[in-house]
This record gives sequence, C-alpha cells and structure tokens, in this order.
Amino acid sequence: MMFLGVLIFGCTPKAVVQTEHHGLQYFNRCIAQESDIYTINLAKGVTLKELLADIGLANGYSTEETLVEMFKREGIQIDVKEDYSVQVELVSLDGVGTYQDLMLNLDTMGMRPATLEELLVFAKKYPHLQQFYTIWALGTVWKDEDGVENVFYLSFYEKRELSRESISELPHISGQYRILAVRK
Repeated sequence: MMFLGVLIFGCTPKAVVQTEHHGLQYFNRCIAQESDIYTINLAKGVTLKELLADIGLANGYSTEETLVEMFKREGIQIDVKEDYSVQVELVSLDGVGTYQDLMLNLDTMGMRPATLEELLVFAKKYPHLQQFYTIWALGTVWKDEDGVENVFYLSFYEKRELSRESISELPHISGQYRILAVRK
C-alpha cells in the first residue's frame, strides 16, 4: 500500500520534491530557501548543564523536575569532541512512515538528523521558531529504563518545552512538525 503526501503547509519552498523509498513510501519534502538554513556552533567539551543554562526550556514531562535533573537521573550525556559549526534546516517530510523510513529519506536527500546537543544549541539561538513548529531531533536515540527507544523534540504549549517520544509512537510528521536536519 502506498501513501501519497499532500502539499506541505507552512513552508515557503523553492520547490517541493517527491521521493520514494524501496517502492513502499512516498514523502514530499520542502526544499529550503536560503532563509530557511540556520547556522549553529558547538564548542568542544560543552556540558548538558551549560547547553540548558538560560535556555528557558521546561521539562515537557514533569513540572517537579528540571531538565538537568531529568537528564542526570536518566543517565543522558553529551560528548562534543571538537568545536564545529553546521548548517541546519527545518525539514518537512509529509507522509506516514516509520523512524527507519524517515532516516532513509533524510539520507537520500544528503542529510542526517540533528543530535540532541544540536537541537539544544538551535533552541537557544533561534527560540522564536519553536512557537511555530514542533522541532524533532531524530539523531539522538535514548533508551529509557524500560528499554523503549525515544527521540527528543521542542514544542510550545503555553511555554517552551523539551520532551521525548517513543520511536514507535512518532506522529505523522507533517504540517507544523519539522525535523532538524544537517547536510552531510
């Protein structure tokens, strides 16, 4: 069974292209304009606490626990081995698919999903975009204590939040959802 994506709303593309994966799935992808490309810089040795400082993000799962406390309790760490700068895009993939389908589609486009640390730097540098889109970082997969694989995303429901979602429960990533992606 094939699903055909619909026109991507909330995107001002140069063009909309359609890609196919193994004959199973179609996605429409919004090709970014120059203004839709953002530069972020990461510093060697930056800590999670430093990335979260003054960022204004709430824990999307708990009002009683800060993000720093949650990451520490869950054993989530980051490891930036060198200073680097990357250009990221907010990619809209319109279609129904699995996490693996999304990864194949990004790879076909010459992109990789952003990591948690890239998402946090993006959130700090471009906080206004979080009011328009739910922004997913599919490049960091974290297993919780039950062995469930999760990915992180930024959202805005009364306040800016960082939350996580099981890979098996990923929503239909279209409309107001964007994947933060890095050109390879």
